[in-house]
Amino acid sequence: MTFELTATWLNGILLLGFTLVPIVTLITTRRADWGTTRAHRYSMRAQLPFGSEAVALSVRRHLRAVMRTNMWALLGVMVLALVTFAVAPWRGSPFFLWGVTLTLLLAVFGGAPLISGLRERLFSPAPIAVRIARGRHMRTSDYLGRWRLLTPTVLLALAMLAVSAVFAAAAWQPGVLHPAEPWMLWLSGIVLLFAIAVFVGTRVGERAVLARPQPASNTLELAWDDSFRADVLSSLRLSAATAAWLSLGTATTTLWVSFAPNAEFLPSFPWWALPFLQVLYTLSEGRMRASLYPEFLTPRTALSARDALA
Repeated sequence: MTFELTATWLNGILLLGFTLVPIVTLITTRRADWGTTRAHRYSMRAQLPFGSEAVALSVRRHLRAVMRTNMWALLGVMVLALVTFAVAPWRGSPFFLWGVTLTLLLAVFGGAPLISGLRERLFSPAPIAVRIARGRHMRTSDYLGRWRLLTPTVLLALAMLAVSAVFAAAAWQPGVLHPAEPWMLWLSGIVLLFAIAVFVGTRVGERAVLARPQPASNTLELAWDDSFRADVLSSLRLSAATAAWLSLGTATTTLWVSFAPNAEFLPSFPWWALPFLQVLYTLSEGRMRASLYPEFLTPRTALSARDALA
């Protein structure tokens, strides 16, 4: 009896492999003292000293909480994917794994950090302790550089133009779209609506993060809170950029396949941009704008790729 590795079996094996990642990580991070090395590494990248053992403990606890929240979100998505895999008749389709992967990107890299940013409080000063507060309401532009701010907006605008071109081509020349793939027209529209929903949702999330109080007893504690806040805002922008690229890629691939009948949708999709966006935003993790640092610190003006990936 021979075993044939079909698409259904391959999807199932990959799903089980993905599910093991959060399970192993949650087991590894059960210890309350987990994250000491990670905290020191973050401190070096962010160019922020701990200043006291209490701050170091708070940072370590926060990083552990963020990691476990991410893994619980990942596990939840994987359990839902496995249940869907067990009952869905289209579980052998390559689009099934595609949908699971994209859900992971948006839920784990966007939703989980937002939950952590709204739920976790880095410092809790005593009622009689001195508190530091700013005289104005902070904006996302105070935390993120221009390219991280504008990338989702630019990509969404390009996606709207591309989807408009797809529908215009189908309306003006009904036979221009690939006759064997009529679903691609509607897929372009649905993915664009999804990208718009993610764009709006992340903006709502940003406002909630910015409205959250920042209890701190000194400028160093405030800087640490700002650093983690910048990471959450960056993750939200990453989710919006990812969703916008999915819409742009779907529309451009639809046009390409329409005019190149021998091309296939999935192999033609510009997958390379998804990890590219991940790397670009990850390079800025733990790095905030120089204006947010305390006056007694002088952060580096540039961050090398080697240091960012260390």
